[in-house]
Amino acid sequence: MVQIRAFLIALVFVTALPVASADDVAAIVEKFGSAREAFSPKLSEKGDRLAVGCAPNGHPTVCVYDVEGDFPPRLFGVPDEAFLSSFYWASDKHVLIDVSLFEDTPTGDGIYTIDFSRSVSFDVEKGTTAVLYKNRAEFYVRIGGFSSLLPATPDRILKGDYELDLETGKRHGGGKWATSIDGTPIRTMEGEIKAFEEYYPLFVNNDARAARGVNAKRRTIQNDLYELKNARGEVLFERDNVKEAPLSVLGFSEDGADLIVWADFEDTYGLKQFSLTDGAISAVHEDPDVDPIFDPFTRRLVGLFVTDNLSKQEFFDPALQTALELLRGSFPDDEISIVSWSGDRQKMVVGLRGAGRPVEYHLFDLGDQSFSPLAQAYPSVDVQGLSRVEGDTFTASDGTAIEMFITHPNTASGETKAPRLVILPHGGPEARDTADFDWYAQALAARGYLVLQPNYRGSSGYGRDFRNKGYGELGGKVVQDIIDAADWATGSGLAREGGFCVVGFDAGGYLALQTAALGGEKIECSIAINSVADPLRLMKDLRVEDPEFYYWSRYFGIDRFSNDAEVSAVTAYFDPNSVSAAVLTIHAEDNAIVRQTVLNEFLQNYENEPDFKFVSISNEDHYLRSTVARQTVLSESLAWLDQYLPAN
Repeated sequence: MVQIRAFLIALVFVTALPVASADDVAAIVEKFGSAREAFSPKLSEKGDRLAVGCAPNGHPTVCVYDVEGDFPPRLFGVPDEAFLSSFYWASDKHVLIDVSLFEDTPTGDGIYTIDFSRSVSFDVEKGTTAVLYKNRAEFYVRIGGFSSLLPATPDRILKGDYELDLETGKRHGGGKWATSIDGTPIRTMEGEIKAFEEYYPLFVNNDARAARGVNAKRRTIQNDLYELKNARGEVLFERDNVKEAPLSVLGFSEDGADLIVWADFEDTYGLKQFSLTDGAISAVHEDPDVDPIFDPFTRRLVGLFVTDNLSKQEFFDPALQTALELLRGSFPDDEISIVSWSGDRQKMVVGLRGAGRPVEYHLFDLGDQSFSPLAQAYPSVDVQGLSRVEGDTFTASDGTAIEMFITHPNTASGETKAPRLVILPHGGPEARDTADFDWYAQALAARGYLVLQPNYRGSSGYGRDFRNKGYGELGGKVVQDIIDAADWATGSGLAREGGFCVVGFDAGGYLALQTAALGGEKIECSIAINSVADPLRLMKDLRVEDPEFYYWSRYFGIDRFSNDAEVSAVTAYFDPNSVSAAVLTIHAEDNAIVRQTVLNEFLQNYENEPDFKFVSISNEDHYLRSTVARQTVLSESLAWLDQYLPAN
């Protein structure tokens, strides 16, 4: 194990940059604007190899190491114009790597940014690659998700309708594994069919339904149908006239007999166990919002993530729980996560982190109980100089309790004034913030700002009722939550009286713009990054039968508005005269989640406004994971804040 530690330590355990003063913008950008140097480490089943996300050149890719030192480190080179999506072990010598390439493509409805995705098999022994489905011409051919190994045929996996050769990328089987009329098969890692799942969206016509065994007379084109069947094709669960799938199959139960699903229909919500015997649905945990932990080699449930300020693990697997308790006893001041393990549970990659502190990875051998460092996610960050992060709760103006996380600036000695305030609402919007390290919030706090991240109504993690409170209110009561959060911060003395700024990514960027319109003169500036700047245009580009359309219509309430004025109210900021704040918009060119064309009308309305700036980042996608993207975002953001809400 000496060799892997030496390689990784040389790669990512470097000297941290000194704590930047509040005036040193360049140092802040360099320190907090770097791409993650290590993320998503994954041990192979034998535990002798490690694949880890890395960014030696500032562009996320995959590094592979041999724990025993039998071959030199391997670097999978993601092309500059492509983006790493995910990776996982398909065999003990093959890593499957998903990459995305975005192209502007003419269609009948105009120019669209299309995700041309590929899955690549990386042979870590030879250092060679093979593109899977290389002859398929679909826009989207990534094959992540459920796949099965084929022990009888080494170097092949079963995915969809075909066997795929990991050495050549060629497909085999041609129909041998074809999807059944019973639906899409749900297989174990060994290829055994345990169930069938089928979701018939409303745009599937009756002829197609009939061809797939659906009674066309019983179904109309206005009705969606979801079915979950056992291995014999017997329907165990069925819902008609649904706008999105009521169940999502995630994996198998602890004993492999049943399914683990995410349920969201009628009065049923959260992580559940679905019986393949009689279709009974039962709770996995008393908190329905827990997240599952699956064994990557069996796809069986082995534990849960329960989130408070930080996510905490609970394992059903005895070996993993024993290791977790042992590590917690040795590191009582850290939050411990076992992020990867070998098939025999003897070797593990362990993450150590704390509130506001980035994760550090270590290799743990349960047999001899050796514990040694592997990598840091952000080696350039001096953890001793990071800003303090804590959770708190405020009461919104309508009485709703809102949890939030506050990043406090490291106040200079002798400073008596409270800091200026920046509100940073999360994206999603069905998401949540925690006390985990946030590179953007820490950068602003290093500059001297108090950063408040409210988990506004509509956020996930607080139950169905709280989430549903955000439906139809993204442009209304959710914005009021942000204004109420600012009033709480100034009223409690944590933040300086006067104006504040709102910054957000994705849906949080929309909130930054809408708050600028509804918040009046107390909003000094708004920074919208890869934002849903025109939700109406975004929805217009979607088909009404698309679940994504339904998702956004729920949050914006489009389907319940009775006139144009009510619809226009969700984009009040479209009228520059309604906004007194200075507005900065930053957007990635290769953004297939929120295309730049979605911004066209908004940009036209603001192009002649003196306190407006638009920054386009080339060769970057929605997630801004590279060093170039993050440093551009931080440089522009800090300059905007310095101009319109100076920290000092």
